[in-house]
Amino acid sequence: MIDRLMQIIHGEKGPDVVFSPGSRTLSNTVFESVAAFSNRFGGFILLGVQNDRRVTGIYPSQRTIYGLKRIFADVLGDPAKFCPTLNLRLEDAVIDEETILWCYVPPSPQLVLYRGRRYVRNVTDNIDTTNDTEMGSVVPSRWPQKYYNQRRSNTTQTHVQCCRKKAVETTIDELSDNMSDNRDDSVQHAAILAYLYQNGEINTKKAAKIIGRSPVTARRILAELVAEGKVIPNGANRNRSYRPRSE
Repeated sequence: MIDRLMQIIHGEKGPDVVFSPGSRTLSNTVFESVAAFSNRFGGFILLGVQNDRRVTGIYPSQRTIYGLKRIFADVLGDPAKFCPTLNLRLEDAVIDEETILWCYVPPSPQLVLYRGRRYVRNVTDNIDTTNDTEMGSVVPSRWPQKYYNQRRSNTTQTHVQCCRKKAVETTIDELSDNMSDNRDDSVQHAAILAYLYQNGEINTKKAAKIIGRSPVTARRILAELVAEGKVIPNGANRNRSYRPRSE
């Protein structure tokens, strides 16, 4: 994972990476970034890295490291601050002899609010779209095109692939739990698209697990996404897989 974090730090900085200086506390920008990444294609937050890519680390104290991890988890798990709450945590790593904290934020099938505000990640900033009436309360896959004015670069796709297998499996289980009681096709469409943006490919069996429905229903929803031009099928019926259409 260290090598992958180094690639993120020294690679092209796209809209899916936020660097934050080390501190004894966490700024609102960190939590706004969590919401914004959740509402788009996901991304990485690295604490202890300057915007000019210098690794300065966080305050060198185990108490500070533990405290930041605790604050992060507590805020994301507080329904008064995050709706819905998120089960994410900061991990520590040593880069250039400095300790940093990092987190991969996966895309969410649901609209995520922080302190009642709606954020989306643009090219370099978290954009507050709460007062944009065009947005309504729709899920990310149905947001107006103006919020997608930057193509996802190869670097973005590489960063998404850096997510650890354990985190990916956790995301699948959480999506399945969230979808099992939800019969709204638009939400289920968003859940499948979120998985595709994160992993690049899906089959009917995996889609059925994510939305908590039967393979027949999953196959129908995938067919609808194909008809809408959002995904591309590949292979014969028995072994057919699907991948997201490039923007």
